[in-house]
Amino acid sequence: MVQSFKLNRQYYLLLATIILLLATFLRIADLHRYPPGMHYDEAADMILSRDVGLLGSRPFPVITAYTGKEVLFYYLAAPLVNIVGGNIFATRLTSAFVGILAIAATLALGKVMFRDDRIALLAGAWFAVSGPDVWLSRQGFRTSPQPLFEALALWLLWIALRRTRHWLIPAILAGIFGGLTLYIYIAARIFPPWLLIPLGLLILVDRGTRWLRLKQVAVFFAALAVTALPIVIFYATNLHILTDRLSQLAPTSDTPTLWQSVVLHLKMFFIAGDPVLRYNLDFGRPYFDPISGVLLVIGLILAGWMLFRRSAPLEKTGAAFLLFCPLLILPSVLAVQGFPPSHMRSVSMVPLIFFPSAVAIVWSVQRLRIRYLWPVVAVFLLIIGGITWRDYQVWGARTDVFYENDGDLNLAAQSLEKTAAPNELMYIGSKYYEHPTVLAYNLNPGLIRWMVVGQLITPPPDREAIYIFPRSVESKAWTHWLAPGRVSDIAEGPDGSPAYQAFHFAAGTFPMPTPSIPLDVNFGGIVRLRGADLPSAVSGKMAEATLYWEVLRTPDRDDLATAIHLVDAWGNEVTVPGNQDFDYTSRWLPGEWIVQRLTYSIPVGTPPGNYILSAHWVGKARQNDYLSVLDSAGRFAGIQAEIKPLVVSVGAPRQIATAESEAILPGIYATLAENNTTLPTQILQGTVLPFTISWQVAQPITSDKPLQVTAQPIDGGKPSVLWTGQPVHDTYPMTQWHAGELITDHYAVPIPPNLPAGKYQISLTVDGGLRPVFSHEVEIVAVNRNFSVPTLSTMTEYRFGDAIKLVGYEVTKPANGQVTVKLAWQASAKPDRDYTVFVHLLKPDGTIFSQQDKPPTRPTSQWIAQEVNVESYTLPTPPGDYRIVVGLYLQENGLRLSVRDKTDMILGDTLALDVAK
Repeated sequence: MVQSFKLNRQYYLLLATIILLLATFLRIADLHRYPPGMHYDEAADMILSRDVGLLGSRPFPVITAYTGKEVLFYYLAAPLVNIVGGNIFATRLTSAFVGILAIAATLALGKVMFRDDRIALLAGAWFAVSGPDVWLSRQGFRTSPQPLFEALALWLLWIALRRTRHWLIPAILAGIFGGLTLYIYIAARIFPPWLLIPLGLLILVDRGTRWLRLKQVAVFFAALAVTALPIVIFYATNLHILTDRLSQLAPTSDTPTLWQSVVLHLKMFFIAGDPVLRYNLDFGRPYFDPISGVLLVIGLILAGWMLFRRSAPLEKTGAAFLLFCPLLILPSVLAVQGFPPSHMRSVSMVPLIFFPSAVAIVWSVQRLRIRYLWPVVAVFLLIIGGITWRDYQVWGARTDVFYENDGDLNLAAQSLEKTAAPNELMYIGSKYYEHPTVLAYNLNPGLIRWMVVGQLITPPPDREAIYIFPRSVESKAWTHWLAPGRVSDIAEGPDGSPAYQAFHFAAGTFPMPTPSIPLDVNFGGIVRLRGADLPSAVSGKMAEATLYWEVLRTPDRDDLATAIHLVDAWGNEVTVPGNQDFDYTSRWLPGEWIVQRLTYSIPVGTPPGNYILSAHWVGKARQNDYLSVLDSAGRFAGIQAEIKPLVVSVGAPRQIATAESEAILPGIYATLAENNTTLPTQILQGTVLPFTISWQVAQPITSDKPLQVTAQPIDGGKPSVLWTGQPVHDTYPMTQWHAGELITDHYAVPIPPNLPAGKYQISLTVDGGLRPVFSHEVEIVAVNRNFSVPTLSTMTEYRFGDAIKLVGYEVTKPANGQVTVKLAWQASAKPDRDYTVFVHLLKPDGTIFSQQDKPPTRPTSQWIAQEVNVESYTLPTPPGDYRIVVGLYLQENGLRLSVRDKTDMILGDTLALDVAK
């Protein structure tokens, strides 16, 4: 590819020194000013470095905080943290020194890999003035050591490969440094497997010393494997940490495809690069300038040509290292959710990516005999260095960069560090809980209250409080409450306006909110729903709701979250406004109010009317771990609060979807909705047939158009009418619809329990029309029903709700420390819901020793009048006395049916059974 070339030692050292001095200037000059602010990730790396350097923390091999971080950088930063202090300058200076050493290692790598001082110097110079690498070396990110450790691994590996004797130690050291790359950054995992490509080629082409090459490569990978073993074991035993991190970058519906990501990364080299300004010196600035990019392509072509040319095995191997180094961007290519292309996730290609351009220059000098090229190249690289410094200063002074780097939170935290009173609560609006940018300062974390987007927390009446809202968190929704406490003396951002908003309130002065819908719902004695604001909404548009929660006592758990659902009057879920986490709930203070603001979309087609917002509190650590609603006497009263009414009105007319559905009647279009395109092929007698229809009319309808669902026997016979009525459960007939209005209508058509078993054609028609909305073949399956009341040891007549009776029970005690409870239920009318039976065995103090909660074998909604169902339950018994109580409740909200005796006296929501002694 190129001939070996060695400069005069003094001349080489002079040029190498100049390159390193240039690199040092670009990485250290004005480091105290640029970059501005301290972003979340950089602050997190600084805090972890401080923990290692000053607090004696010794994590290894991965810190599980912040979704998992490899530890090598924190140990590299520890010495400077001890010297400079636990601040961001220490970690940024560490990155700068590591970046300078990476260039020195690149110079050494070029000398041994190509035996050409010119290639080594050119690659080192390109590395020194590279904009992306200058940017990375000035950030206190744990990613910054990646180029250094790769360069050291490759340098030592090539020393070993150049030798036939005394190669063992450099091969082992190379493997150690190669293994250490895995302790830096997740994208570094491409480096060890990538090495198999050029080293495998070396073994293949070096026939004369193949055994030697096998030993050298084996020793190298053995040392690498031993070094990497701890982190491999860690991720093998903590796979969730790795998968959680990978899931953050997994494709979604709005991310580029893999092929699109490949194209974007090909453009990254010298057409259009990283689109995220916080990680690039300008929007889309490519990794290389156009001239350097063209030289890169030429160098890669030369490397490919070298692979097919007759030459020494090590020369072919060197060409392979260059030709395949662009593959090291694979982690960035695959991370399609991470705003590709990403310069930082492509860091594994450094420093090798700078060698092809250097090879192209040297080849041009040797083969094309271009005179006076060296001065031109030197001037060109100096110009690139000047442009990099100019662009970096412009980038560092940008207002948008300041705020993207959380500069506003930095200024706010600095102010709090100086002015906050000793016991003052600090309520900080943030995108994240435990924001490290704030925690990087000398503040008492126990006094910080985190308000993520959509939350406002009011202080207890007896506490002084200050509120901070950075630019990244919208505060307009709370301004009418907070305005009286506005603080005017605020540090300014680069744009000359206040960098953040602050509000201060003395104890007892916070203006408490007044909900428009007052409520009083106690969830487990922990939080009380004090009210809500439910502005009217429009179908197909965004809606808002505000809930007001009062903290009654500090929870003993950190996993509480709200689960909110919007349902119609018939229990159909319309949308999920949001399940909002409240991390660190064990830090809530009694007397605080949590104002929760929800923004959600009302689906297109939602019929107008009154809707219900259903709210639960759930523990995330366990499934179905709901906080119980307590009544005024502290008794269980379900698991949800119903907030109503939310009034939804008609949305804007839509274009008639004639291409998707044909008219059922003139001007009336209907089709099975997308979420219900598959109807059941079998259904039991006495159950319901659910389906959803999307309706639309082309013009106003002037007369009623009754709907009818019929069941026509397949083998002939008279059809049965299963249901007739108007859309939306007879509440919204077509005569009220507007032209173009889209309606999504949910149906639950009852199948009569006495409808003969067999195959039927189920059809929905409009106004007796011959063209059905749908026609579907269904097999009605017979149900065996029992109407005989069994004779049990205790015959009773207790009513549970309005439709179910307990007509008898029997308690038996086997000798194995268990008790069996047999319950005989009878439907006095057809139940309209599916209920769950609970059988609880209580100790004398009233606590549950054992229990069984399960629905009857056949759901209660399928029972008919006078039908009898007998179920048995077996529970373990404690030593001594105990009681058995039974009841029925709704699974979705935990609400129990009331129990009455034959005189209609209410006994509560449980029935105690007689247990023979």
